[in-house]
Amino acid sequence: MKKLHWIFLILGSIVTIVLIVSGIMNYNDLIMSLILLDIIHLSLYTLLGFVMHIIVLLLFVYNGLLPSKKSVKGLMPYALTAAAVTVSAFWVVKPLQDNIISKITFIVSDFIICLVLNSVVYITSFYEFVIRKQNNWIRYTLEKGANREQPEYILACTNKNQMEKIYVANLSVMYVENYDLYFIYLKNKEFQKLIVKGKLVDYEKKLLPRFIKINRSTLINRQYIKRILWRNGSYSIVMSGILQKEFPIPKSRHYLIDLFPRAIIRME
Repeated sequence: MKKLHWIFLILGSIVTIVLIVSGIMNYNDLIMSLILLDIIHLSLYTLLGFVMHIIVLLLFVYNGLLPSKKSVKGLMPYALTAAAVTVSAFWVVKPLQDNIISKITFIVSDFIICLVLNSVVYITSFYEFVIRKQNNWIRYTLEKGANREQPEYILACTNKNQMEKIYVANLSVMYVENYDLYFIYLKNKEFQKLIVKGKLVDYEKKLLPRFIKINRSTLINRQYIKRILWRNGSYSIVMSGILQKEFPIPKSRHYLIDLFPRAIIRME
């Protein structure tokens, strides 16, 4: 709550300054009036930039786009997106004039505002706080979806243009390798490996969030996890039906480990 108090205090201070400066605008000195007008514009731009950054940050959190740990590299996608959105917002509020001075002032002011805001986000504990909230939100979404009804089976078109009926309860893992999509599933009490036409994202919509996407190219069924390996600071998962292959979990998704049984994690 203290963080929120500081945020509202800063916003209130900006608004107060703008109102005070607006009251002084009746001063007859033309030069002073222009200076005060520039101060008002800068204050409003700063407030607008702050709002745009918060909106973009919330969208990143909602879609799970922030990294699971604090890093400058992980902050860059958010910073660049927020900067682009802020520029667009500035453009709508005050379109650029034809003179070069106006354009330079516009670009420099936007750069400074974005640099200051992102520096504050990174230096303070606010960034870590937001990351924790994002990870909690993702875990909540996955756990809530675990009880959602899913189709009993899915129809998959093989590379031989044949339709294969695969029961979801028997599906161990789906993964992409060398641009091919593979299904590992139980059939007649034996695991089968099938090359399927289509993209992984086409099946995600049907199986998520009960199934878990551990990386960009792998979708797993928690019931078929054989073991989880911890090696050199990274996790990887071995699935039933394909024991010779390990599926890595990138560091940005290590929070998913909380969803798996701890007893099956092995140190190597």
